[in-house]
Amino acid sequence: MNFTPEQEAAIESSLVQNTYIPSTAGSGKSTTLARIAKELMAVPNNRVLLITFTNKSAKDIINKAGGQQYNIMGGTFNSIQNNERESWYR
Repeated sequence: MNFTPEQEAAIESSLVQNTYIPSTAGSGKSTTLARIAKELMAVPNNRVLLITFTNKSAKDIINKAGGQQYNIMGGTFNSIQNNERESWYR
């Protein structure tokens, strides 16, 4: 996929520091975040926590990044908290 210069800058900077990516609907955020997740997963024993506003968005990004083959946990703040709380009681 061809990325804009702004998307390329976001991808490069996110590999060395936390990055905030504000943008409008349809601007390619999900595709950019999927690329970032995929790049981060290239590092051995790396894990990614992806927090989004909707679970649908998190699932879409994880699928674009290569599916469940990577160690990516994603969802909303509430869904991640609920999953972690449930794991304590198993």
